Amino acid sequence: MSGLQVKAQPFNYILYYSKRRSLAIQIKAGEVVVRAPLAYAMAKIEAFLQHKQHWILEKIQTTQLLAAPKWLEECRLPLFEQVLPFEVQRAKRSYILQQQDKLVLNISSRVQMARVDIIKQQLITDWYKQQAQIWFNSRVAYWQRQLQVKSTEIVIGGWLSKWGYCRADGRLGFNWRLMMAPAWVADYVVVHEVCHLKHLNHSAAFWQLVAKHCADVSAAKQWLKQYQHHLSL
Repeated sequence: MSGLQVKAQPFNYILYYSKRRSLAIQIKAGEVVVRAPLAYAMAKIEAFLQHKQHWILEKIQTTQLLAAPKWLEECRLPLFEQVLPFEVQRAKRSYILQQQDKLVLNISSRVQMARVDIIKQQLITDWYKQQAQIWFNSRVAYWQRQLQVKSTEIVIGGWLSKWGYCRADGRLGFNWRLMMAPAWVADYVVVHEVCHLKHLNHSAAFWQLVAKHCADVSAAKQWLKQYQHHLSL
C-alpha cells in the first residue's frame, strides 16, 4: 500500500489511510509516517500534528543521530567537513590514490574476491592514519608554541575507548577516527591533550587552561558524545 507524500512545515510526512480507529505517528530514520482512519479529515490530521510538533521534531533529531552512516557501503569517506567519494578498481598493487575531490582504491589483481573487502578496509584505515599523522603533528606543533610546552612523541591509534592520551613521559596519542569529525572537534582533543603537558590531571587549573585556548569545550564534548558512533567504517 503506497502512502500520500505530504509536504508541510516544519516537516514532511507520509500519510496512510486504513481501517483503524485512531491516528498514529511513527518516526523511523528521520522519516515521519502518519496512519489515519479512512475518510479522516485532513484538518484534524494537521491539528494533531501541530499538537505533537515538539515531540515529533525531537524524535526526528534522535533517530537521525542514531542512524550512523555506513561509509564503506555508500562509497564515501568523511574527512573533517568534506565527504570524499571513492571508487574501487583492480591494479597491479594495492594502494589509494587521491584525485582532486575523490579517492581511488586500487586493489591488487592477486587479491581473491573473498578478501577484497578486508583489503579495502585496511587501505582506508592506513590512509586515515597517514592523514591523521600529518594533521595532528601540525596542530600539536601549533598548540605547543601557544602553551610553551614540548611533547616527546605523537602516536596515532584506533582505540575504541579513547580519543587521545598524554603520558607522563610527554608522549601524546590521538585517534585517527577524529579525522571523520569536524576539525574544530578534533582540535579540542589536541588542546585537551597538550594542556595535560602542563597539568597531568583533570584539576580546575587544567580545565581553566583548556577553556582559555578552546571556546567550544562543551560543544565539542557534546558532539563526541552524540556522534561517536558515526566515527567508524
